[in-house]
Amino acid sequence: MEVLSAPAVSASSDDMLEWIWLHMAINAGVGAVAATYGDVEDTAPPSSSWAHQMLARVVKAIRETSRIVAARGVDLRRYRGELLAYRLLTAVSALAKRMSARIFSPDGSDAAWQHR
Repeated sequence: MEVLSAPAVSASSDDMLEWIWLHMAINAGVGAVAATYGDVEDTAPPSSSWAHQMLARVVKAIRETSRIVAARGVDLRRYRGELLAYRLLTAVSALAKRMSARIFSPDGSDAAWQHR
């Protein structure tokens, strides 16, 4: 039986901590909007217009939470690729996130974005 070893990682522990802070900030932005506008009791997919508005708010929330990470001294330029979708115009960002959800859904459907 062959044992596979993990590739060497050149990132320092500071880099990993920054990455964790950034991703926790992204998660906080998504969670805050979901908690504000979501309904645990109603699991039906949202209407398309409502989902678009919610995604726009998520993008704005992530922009705000990423500023907190920057205030902690993290150079966000190092994470351009991860933050690009949130730096575009809000409408474009929301559309891009919607399209990526459709592309990467297990069955390729757009079921989460259909009207109720």
